[in-house]
This record gives sequence, C-alpha cells and structure tokens, in this order.
Amino acid sequence: MKGLLVDRCGNNLRNQMAHGLLGYEDFFSAMNCYLWWLTLRLCCLPIIKL
Repeated sequence: MKGLLVDRCGNNLRNQMAHGLLGYEDFFSAMNCYLWWLTLRLCCLPIIKL
C-alpha cells in the first residue's frame, strides 16, 4: 500500500487525490481499482476466511 499511496517511485495516489491532480478518467485507472480491491480485501479478510 505504501508503494501505491505515498512512494515517490510508485503512483503517489494520495498526493494526487489530495491536491486535485487527478482527472475524472484517472479515478477508473487500473491502479485505483487495484487500491480499492486491496483495501476491501484487507478489511474483509478477517470476516471471510478462505
């Protein structure tokens, strides 16, 4: 998650979203979809054990 959100070598999504640097179409990019999936997976993992 650090590489997706805050790492300069990564996507730095947190900074781009916080400062309004993302366009409308960027919210549906592969990295944003992956971030949502990863977040849901980490939150639901204790509930749904595979």
